[in-house]
Amino acid sequence: MLKTLFTIWMIFMTCSTSLLAQEVRPDDAKVMELWPTRQVPLQKPASEQQPESWQRWGLINIHTPTLTIYPAKNTKGKTPAILILPGGGYSTVCMNHEGHKVGQWFSEQGIAAFVLKYRCKPYKHPVPLLDTQRGMRQIRQLAKQYNIDPNRVGVMGFSAGGHLAATLSTLGNKDLHTPIDDIDKLAAKPDFSVLCYPVITLIEDFAYRGAITNLVGNHKDIKMRMLLSPEKQVTPSTPPAFLIHGDKDTGVIVKNSELYRDALKAKGVDTQLILLSGKGHGFGFNEQWAKPCRDWINKLYSLNP
Repeated sequence: MLKTLFTIWMIFMTCSTSLLAQEVRPDDAKVMELWPTRQVPLQKPASEQQPESWQRWGLINIHTPTLTIYPAKNTKGKTPAILILPGGGYSTVCMNHEGHKVGQWFSEQGIAAFVLKYRCKPYKHPVPLLDTQRGMRQIRQLAKQYNIDPNRVGVMGFSAGGHLAATLSTLGNKDLHTPIDDIDKLAAKPDFSVLCYPVITLIEDFAYRGAITNLVGNHKDIKMRMLLSPEKQVTPSTPPAFLIHGDKDTGVIVKNSELYRDALKAKGVDTQLILLSGKGHGFGFNEQWAKPCRDWINKLYSLNP
């Protein structure tokens, strides 16, 4: 029991390095709603909605998902782009050190970044994935406006956001609802992924139980847990992945990243895993992974120096 409580505490502390009392982003950052007004799929009735608020480490009770846009800086020609999915155990979205700080860094590297505020608890699957698919499609829709190559759009996720990014990579083009507009007809599968201390498996003994509860609800639904275990859904067409994990992570242990890496290798998909010495869970943006990550993306797509 004590071990279980400690693990839950560790996951929630994903955002402990950014214990600010509010979301912090640049004053000039552009924020757009993800879906058209009154057309948000699977939206809870207003009578059932608790107000969105900041609770210690991130946002809770999100009902209106958004994208915060960080255009690529100092670039020539079309640039790659990346959708950023903060973590929070599918109960919270840690928008600061796993979102805006990361988005600003990618922007400075010549990569357009879009930070997604997505719905999670009390919403369950498929709602987080629906919002993430829409995020990818919105980026491709905005490609001309922001000088983005729509065939070089990746995703980065942290912790539960890493699970969501891996799920998008393996199930991204799965039809989850009837299209509401032409944007919904665009491709949702990313071209590459960056996963930072990701939750991966929902079926192994070491799976993070909180994510199962918040995302699926019923722990006995093995079929659903198998579908949402990305290591079981990898194919040769799954996009390449750069994985980052702390070697001292006891909340989401490194076996998660190793499972996904090994599944990709078995299908001949390019992948790399780096372990950060002495790091636990929830460190967010960190210079130790920044340069290796940029170098890996540069191998895929030549970036401006």
